[in-house]
Amino acid sequence: KMEQWSCVNHTWWPLVPHALPKPSVGQEFFSDRDIDLIYVGQAYGPKIDRLIQLKKKFGSRFRIHGRWPFKGYHGLVRGLLGKPIFPHRVAPLTTDERTALYCRTKIGFNMHLSDVPRETGNMRMYETPAHGMMMICDKAGRDAHAQIFTPDEEAVYYDSIVDAIDKIEYYLANDEARLRIAKAGYDRATSEYGWEPNLKRFLDWAYSLKAAKTHHVDNQ
Repeated sequence: KMEQWSCVNHTWWPLVPHALPKPSVGQEFFSDRDIDLIYVGQAYGPKIDRLIQLKKKFGSRFRIHGRWPFKGYHGLVRGLLGKPIFPHRVAPLTTDERTALYCRTKIGFNMHLSDVPRETGNMRMYETPAHGMMMICDKAGRDAHAQIFTPDEEAVYYDSIVDAIDKIEYYLANDEARLRIAKAGYDRATSEYGWEPNLKRFLDWAYSLKAAKTHHVDNQ
């Protein structure tokens, strides 16, 4: 799109969080986990509808956290507008609490705002593998998700909530496959999606534009 809009100079900066945990990890970092499934995010209408389906299926095995309005009871209040009710309070987490829960969880659930594949690469997409969870995520337009984490090798992608439920059940029942993907996703996240290396890459790119412009002016 940038090129279609005649923006010749552009680069991609993954939306990585400022700091990711880099513990000295062994196999137990991926295997010693007592929470099946987690989602941490804000309360947006289309997302809540999807979370309702997941919560009905997995119940207490599925942890949901975030800064939801009405002191976490937004899922109940939306019933006043005739929308499906999410009958649970969603509690916020501090950064340390979130990190601790992520490092106890087997599968991290991710989704984007669009109901149809369009955008991709929210911060949760990088946080999830970087904490040793296997990520299950919705697909993106033009299969852009596959350029960030390789499907079925470094992350698992779903077409619908029904598809997501089937895949979550499969990987919770198949530890070896889940751990293999979680480890590969972690390796990719920590090797390619660190904050400082990506910032340096962006600054190098920006400097190259200045250098190219200076060279052009000097030649004139």
